[in-house]
Amino acid sequence: MVHQAGRTSCLSPLPLMGPKLSGWVAAKDGDRIYACGLVFTGGFAPLSAHVQPQNQVVDVGKEAVFQCIPGGHPVTKVAWYRNGKPVVRDARFEVLSSPEKLMVRALQKEDHGMYQCFVSNEWDMAQATAELQLGDASPELLYWFTEQTIQPGPAVSLKCVATGNPPPQFIWTLDGFPVPDNPSSKDGTVLPMNRRQRVYPNGTLIIEHAQRQADAGSYTCQAQNRQKHTARRDVEVQVLGIGKVEFRGKEPTCVWRQSGGKKTIPSSIDQDSNLDLPVLGNLVQQDTSTLANHTIEAVPPKILPIQAMTNLLREGMRAAISCQILEGDLPVTFRWERNGQALPAPNLSTSTRRLDEYSTSLVIERITSAHSGNYTCVAQNVAGSESFTVPLTVNVPPRWTVEAADASVASGQDVTLHCQADGYPVPSIMWRKAVGTHPGEYKEFLYEPNVNFYRNGSLEFLHISKDSEGYYLCEAKNEVGTGVSKVIFLKVNGGDLAISAPAYFPQKSKQMQVQKGEQAHLQCTSLGDTPIEIMWKIGGKRISEEMDQRYSIREQLLDDGMVSELGISHTYRHDTGILSCYASNAYGQDEMTIQLIVQEVPEMPKNIRVNDQQSRSLTLSWTQPYAGNSPITNYIVQYKLVGDFSSDIKVNSTSVSCLDVWIAQPTKLTVLGTQTTATVQNLSPASSYHLRIMAENRLGLSDPSEAIQVTTQEEVPSGSPQDVRAEAKSSTELFVAWEPPMRDQWNGNLLGYYVGYQEQSNPSSLLIASPSTPTHNYSFRTVEVGAQYGGEVTLQGLTKYTTYSIVVQAYNSRGAGPSSEPVSARTLEDAPSLPPKNVQCSVLTSQSLQVSWEPPLVEGRNGIVQGYKVSHQSAEEWYGPPSDGSDNSVWPRGSLVVSGRPRIEIRADSWLEAPLSLLCQLEGEDEDEQETKVTTSLKTTIPSLRKYTNYSISVLAFTSSGDGVKSLPIYCRTEEDVPSPPADIKAVISSVNKILVSWLPPLHPNGQLIGYTFYMGLIEDGKEEGTHKRILSPTSEVHETVRLQESATYQFWITASTKVGEGESTRVVTISPSNKGKEELASLLHKSFGDFTTESWKPMDGNRLSIGFFIVLQINKDGSLLIKDIQHNNEGNYTCSVENTHGRDEIVYSIKVRVPPDAPTLSVVASYADSLQLQWTDNHNGGSPILGYVINYKRDHGDWEELQIEAQADSHMLHNLWCGTRYQLYITAFNKIGTGLPCDIVNAYTKGTVPVKPKQSQLLTVNSTVVTIWLDAWGDGGCAVLYFIIEYRESQRTNEWTLVSNNVQPTERVYSVLDLSPASKYHLRVTAHNNAGSTLAYYNFTTLTAEGGETDA
Repeated sequence: MVHQAGRTSCLSPLPLMGPKLSGWVAAKDGDRIYACGLVFTGGFAPLSAHVQPQNQVVDVGKEAVFQCIPGGHPVTKVAWYRNGKPVVRDARFEVLSSPEKLMVRALQKEDHGMYQCFVSNEWDMAQATAELQLGDASPELLYWFTEQTIQPGPAVSLKCVATGNPPPQFIWTLDGFPVPDNPSSKDGTVLPMNRRQRVYPNGTLIIEHAQRQADAGSYTCQAQNRQKHTARRDVEVQVLGIGKVEFRGKEPTCVWRQSGGKKTIPSSIDQDSNLDLPVLGNLVQQDTSTLANHTIEAVPPKILPIQAMTNLLREGMRAAISCQILEGDLPVTFRWERNGQALPAPNLSTSTRRLDEYSTSLVIERITSAHSGNYTCVAQNVAGSESFTVPLTVNVPPRWTVEAADASVASGQDVTLHCQADGYPVPSIMWRKAVGTHPGEYKEFLYEPNVNFYRNGSLEFLHISKDSEGYYLCEAKNEVGTGVSKVIFLKVNGGDLAISAPAYFPQKSKQMQVQKGEQAHLQCTSLGDTPIEIMWKIGGKRISEEMDQRYSIREQLLDDGMVSELGISHTYRHDTGILSCYASNAYGQDEMTIQLIVQEVPEMPKNIRVNDQQSRSLTLSWTQPYAGNSPITNYIVQYKLVGDFSSDIKVNSTSVSCLDVWIAQPTKLTVLGTQTTATVQNLSPASSYHLRIMAENRLGLSDPSEAIQVTTQEEVPSGSPQDVRAEAKSSTELFVAWEPPMRDQWNGNLLGYYVGYQEQSNPSSLLIASPSTPTHNYSFRTVEVGAQYGGEVTLQGLTKYTTYSIVVQAYNSRGAGPSSEPVSARTLEDAPSLPPKNVQCSVLTSQSLQVSWEPPLVEGRNGIVQGYKVSHQSAEEWYGPPSDGSDNSVWPRGSLVVSGRPRIEIRADSWLEAPLSLLCQLEGEDEDEQETKVTTSLKTTIPSLRKYTNYSISVLAFTSSGDGVKSLPIYCRTEEDVPSPPADIKAVISSVNKILVSWLPPLHPNGQLIGYTFYMGLIEDGKEEGTHKRILSPTSEVHETVRLQESATYQFWITASTKVGEGESTRVVTISPSNKGKEELASLLHKSFGDFTTESWKPMDGNRLSIGFFIVLQINKDGSLLIKDIQHNNEGNYTCSVENTHGRDEIVYSIKVRVPPDAPTLSVVASYADSLQLQWTDNHNGGSPILGYVINYKRDHGDWEELQIEAQADSHMLHNLWCGTRYQLYITAFNKIGTGLPCDIVNAYTKGTVPVKPKQSQLLTVNSTVVTIWLDAWGDGGCAVLYFIIEYRESQRTNEWTLVSNNVQPTERVYSVLDLSPASKYHLRVTAHNNAGSTLAYYNFTTLTAEGGETDA
């Protein structure tokens, strides 16, 4: 591209023959862009070039860098051009290679423009273009007003011109106060509030109706850009004062009347009062002598005269005409007319406001020239009507109806210059001619005979000559505003001999950008001799105004040619293209091309996709839309929560979905226009969002894209459950309840809660109190979400009377959130579960024992020990030796008297041999009952015991909830003492000279008997002959002595002795001489003596029992009765009687048979997760008190276990059982005889079920190579999960399961299966085990793709 003598030529340095060449040379001169194109044809592929960035905005003083990316081969040369000229390397311009770069340092204002990179070789050439735009350039003031002194009243214009990039804004201040935005105080006077000052975007300050007080002062013009860079100038403005009219002397009386009004208003002016002249001039004085006072009683309405509104209003002002009645009956109606036509009228914006019953007002918000006219107010009531007409005029500054234009005419021809304007008042038009050959200074136009001036403003030249050539100024004024003016050039050709010049274009091509919808004005300037004809073409077709009504063509002569302007009133996208301008005259022709680029806002982005979806972020991608022929600078992603609007919104009675309603300032994210992806951060988890995207270029924003709805992933809850509370339900149970976390902290759908509990550590330990056992880890229970999203659970199997620390966590599909603040609760007291320790016994006396012990272990106290119960019971047994020395007899274990008769107790299945001499015993006592002593100390003394008796002693602790477990019995025997007297004594004459003495053993031996002392006293003739004693064996119970003196009286008594000493004696029995010759029956002897006439036994029914009466009964030769294989039905009273000629005697034996107890009746009254509540009732005790019970139990597939229970219990809680398990139970009772038969087996189940499998959405989280298993999503069914088995297999490859682990502990809570294949289908098998059994669950899942996306299948 070559510039020469005002012309520009595009020369090709390449031969016409050869490969294909294509290229554009671009240059920028001011606002004009020129382009020169080369196109050749050939058979080779072209080189390619690309410059990055294509558009660059750089601040002045900074650095700009362009990179050229060449394509093709070979590349022999790379050259840089700026505005069509080669870039010359210097200190600021540096050209680099590999890669090809152009660096512009310390950017200056003149560096902006078009930059090109040319890539060439011997056969081919390619180029790429980029534009460098200036960024921030500090403002510079180019022009500012000078000091001025002005009259008050007229408008004042103060100019201030500045340059800079971006264009600066102007701030005017008066004496330091902003004008006009902030009304501030100046010299004590508040600045006017009517906004008489106006600052225009070009920097001009207009002050209307200048006033001295308000407008005089120091004005500052400050130009400032958005980077806060400024430039300023200060200038003083003075406003002259205004004259006054003074009234002196006698006070005048005046009547003032508004012009055109019918009503006069009296007023008086005080002496020395002043009136402003302008005000005074608007009033009309009338002599008061001409006024008359009339009182009129008017029924029709009468309107207060309205002031005429002429020469007051300008376009854009607001006007209001008030109409008020002075009198008239109500009601009164008002109406308005304009020029006789009723208001409101079409195409005329007016409104009527009724102020009260007596007045109305016609309001024009924004007045235009069309509002001029006569306005009539009509008031009407039942009595009549009245009207009042007010003229209204609108002052309109001049505006062109026909704007003057340049003209070119041949010398000697006639020419008319048109210049017409309208306005109100009608403007006057005046022509002036420039002095000299340049515009600027004009003189009054002297009309010549060949010049005619018409009233419409046209100026006609007849037979024009070269002298009339020059610049002319047409000006229209009407004293409203500053008027309008236009400078034109009148070209007169042919006046002098000139060199012929063909028509040509100094600029062959250029580029023009215009915004869609705006006007486009394309100019091509042709130089050469006139007349020149210029023609426009597009697509090879000539452009004319008839072709498209949007087109208009204007032409104007220049000194050395002509300029033609093609106007397009409204541009569309399809107007983008190459337009050709052809110029021709008599000497030649030329062509110029203009590339018109219609720019617009971008189209909306399309194909919006979600590439990545996280809990707090979303990554979006979209397709770049049509950019509107202007690079997209930004994309704006707007987003809002679904449900920001609670209901649909009606617009023009049409319901609009909330999806289409966006708040005025939605949350947005801005990304560079070079990107088509964006990541939206700081979102809320598990929330649904509406998102839309808009593209932005320098012209503005595109329409929003279609909104999409996306839900973010869940995240573990960020808040803890609220209002956690716990209370004791039993000694092993705590009831816990809570409310859900705050709703915005769920971060998803709550699936349940983890309730953690652990014993609280308590360092203090009292003797009676039960401290907590410290633990270090929480045990957790899983609880489902309740009806109101809260929850509750009963913790079972806890330690009795123990304080627990309890926390609660909410969980969703992503895991558990934070724990709540710990709360404490203590289980209730219970009876101690362990007996006192180290129970010991010591003997104090023959009738007292001392027992001591230690408290139970702290873990078995289960509360505060209130005291101890010491129980004691006799544990004595008696056995009698067999009479015949045989070993197959079992002898009674003791005897007692029922109704004063001897009673014998024997065990069933025993043989009873009852010889008369040995089985007769003294009266006995009933079985010893157990006695209990209560104490709070750790030792006690048991008094009033039987002497030399073996006692069974046990101790238990008790709390407020009941008695605890008894200790194992210990045995203590009291010390020996002297025995009690033998139970009875009897003496009979057994033969002529013998006496048989028999006695029963002492009822209370009080020790081991070492012998009996036999005492015999002899009384002869009333005199005691002495006492004889004899020591007998302790086994002796009969003694026979010789009766030496038949006439003497014999006395007998017996004592028993232990090692302690001799006890008391029996009663004294006497054999007197009167018994001589008479022999009594010896019913107490164990063998016969004398001659028995009869000897027989009677059973309990009183019938005589003979030998062989029953097979099991046998009477021995010595008269004893033998009962074989004794049974319970053999109980009863047996009588042995003897008889001879001398008399009769008998003895009664009461036999009670002892057997083991019958089986109790067992039942399960309550079932819990780890315990069963048992209860039983006793049946027959077998004739002997029950001493205790034995509970036997076993679980399925388990071993039998037994538990001994004390005799006083009739219920028991069986603890430490397996949850959800079947148990078999039976119970036996035992007494001194033995253990009875068991009851029928009872089956019972503890509470709880097998584990409950969760939903897949709760259990699994999948990515490309890993599946995460949230084990804590399993429900435990009320029984803690013991372990998991995890297996998987790929669905398409194998049928064999891969074992991941067969012992995954539930404490792991989260388990991951690794090394999976992306985008593959898998089967997962999870087996959960607890004490109640196992649950097998199957799940199918598909891993994500390697890029993190979901597969289509």
